[in-house]
Amino acid sequence: MNKLVKKYMRCFMKLYIDGQPLLGHKTGIGHYTNNLINELILTNISIEVVTNQIVNQKRLKSINFKDRQLKNIKLTNKLYPYKVIRRLMKHNVLYNFPIDLFEEKLNRSNSVFHATNFIMLPTRHAKQVVTIHDLAFMKFPDVVERNIYEYMMRWVPYSIEVADHIIADSFNTKKDILELFDIPKEKITVVHLAADAKFEKQTYEQITLVREKYNLPANYLLYLGTLEPKKNLVTLIDVYALLKQRYNVKEKLVIVGAKGWKFNPIFYKVKELNLEQDIIFMGYIADEDLASIYSGASVFTFPSLYEGFGIPLLEAMQCEVPVVASNTSCIPEIVGEAALLVNPYDIELWAEKIYQVISSPILQMDLISKGKQQASKFSWEKVALDTLKVYKKVVI
Repeated sequence: MNKLVKKYMRCFMKLYIDGQPLLGHKTGIGHYTNNLINELILTNISIEVVTNQIVNQKRLKSINFKDRQLKNIKLTNKLYPYKVIRRLMKHNVLYNFPIDLFEEKLNRSNSVFHATNFIMLPTRHAKQVVTIHDLAFMKFPDVVERNIYEYMMRWVPYSIEVADHIIADSFNTKKDILELFDIPKEKITVVHLAADAKFEKQTYEQITLVREKYNLPANYLLYLGTLEPKKNLVTLIDVYALLKQRYNVKEKLVIVGAKGWKFNPIFYKVKELNLEQDIIFMGYIADEDLASIYSGASVFTFPSLYEGFGIPLLEAMQCEVPVVASNTSCIPEIVGEAALLVNPYDIELWAEKIYQVISSPILQMDLISKGKQQASKFSWEKVALDTLKVYKKVVI
């Protein structure tokens, strides 16, 4: 963060950030929150990261900032009875129970509460910013768990209504918000996300060590993400079966990611096609090994039906892996011309494109070169600077 920004922001505001996504194993929103905070720490904003963990205090230890010794950052566990308040609000007993009820009075002119995970926690005085990562639950309700759908349908519209400003991860998400909600376009700012700088091409020795650690094959196709319906993994498995049958590919398929919901059809499909020896499910993998897993892959596949952003796309490109991805939602916006894009339902075309990459070193090098250039357009420093502009907008 440059000196001019630091000087400009020195007395600018008091910032509260919802730190709930930082608890436990971090998924995409957790990484977003963590990386945003790490960059904001480099400014002189006074930052308070707010959690509401009531029962299991040990989970607070999972939160790790770049430099927690700096004076401008504070971690506070509010003991805010989040679930209880939501139930009371659901029954109209309480509609707006503020998280800062027992604090000293904030100056609304220079205080901001940033809800990083769709849902706004009410405040008495601070201006309110909410990040809406995607609207998959509205665009594809059949691929969202019922209780999650009902929860999101109740609180995301509320958050969009009460927020002073909305951050969207992509122009596609902004478009979806404007299509589904009657709000002015000026209320939404697009802030593209990024991949961590540690995701870069690893050495042969590093790749070999991780491959041996997890007993991975020398050649494999890779998918990384949660195992859930919107990720379209049943189709990917059909594609892989066709690759073996029609093109006689030798690569295994490696699937990295925790089980989400409705994951059983994925394993049923593997068994149905007798691919138990060819498809490797790794589960959740710690960040320190992911760059090597990416770097060892022949192709990164991303057949998702809908994404708000798709950080794994950038991680793969930074690790110099050619990418074949769906041509849906924000994915073309993120990868530009640096990936082969395919209709997520077209099994034959998916197999054809993956085989083209596997069999053509020239195409591999072209995609790798374009991928590195495309990924360089995104950084967490830029995310922080663009987010600071939103904070400035709401407090003026």
